[in-house]
Amino acid sequence: MVVETVAPHAAARLELDGAARLYTVLLGVFAAVAILLAITGIYGVMTYAVSQRVREIGIRTALGAWRMHVRGLVLGQSAVVTAAAIAIGLGAAAALTLRFD
Repeated sequence: MVVETVAPHAAARLELDGAARLYTVLLGVFAAVAILLAITGIYGVMTYAVSQRVREIGIRTALGAWRMHVRGLVLGQSAVVTAAAIAIGLGAAAALTLRFD
């Protein structure tokens, strides 16, 4: 092991803390962007699902279905799609973690 520079311990520690802080902030920013993209995607999928069922929702409402039941149908379908997406995402993350570990 070759020592290239000699510096006080406090100065070296500050340099490492600054790099760690930068990486932590960058990780936080990327995580926030990822959450924003996920929320936007979920909103888009739910909007598309509801727009495909507008006629069905109208007929059910006209025939006397309660709003709570109609809302339950839409949210139930969305929950299934969301659960499937979470399962696929977790599986892919686990596979990639094992692959690159």
